[in-house]
Amino acid sequence: MYDNIGKKIKTLTKVVTIIFSVASIIVAIALTTSNVSWGAVFFFMPILFWISSFVLYGFGELIDKVCDIERNSRNGVIKSTIQVKHEDEKIKKLEKLRAEDLISEEEYRKKISE
Repeated sequence: MYDNIGKKIKTLTKVVTIIFSVASIIVAIALTTSNVSWGAVFFFMPILFWISSFVLYGFGELIDKVCDIERNSRNGVIKSTIQVKHEDEKIKKLEKLRAEDLISEEEYRKKISE
């Protein structure tokens, strides 16, 4: 339900802005045809709805970006942890080969530096 909340906020902002804009135009037309002079004010409401939606849409965008940053940093930590484990295993294998005199000290140092 709360997965991808940033995208949901942005979508909700778009939908609500469109619905309110259409509703205000309908109300403006209804009030103008019934000879209410201040009904023309509702023609400007879609612009106000659009401008006020910037804040909520920006909040959704901010959440999206923070989630992307978190996802990317977690992947970096996982990759580096796997890489360190792989290097530790490599060193242990080389130390075992050296201890059993299957490789020389020179070969051991050469493999470690690679």
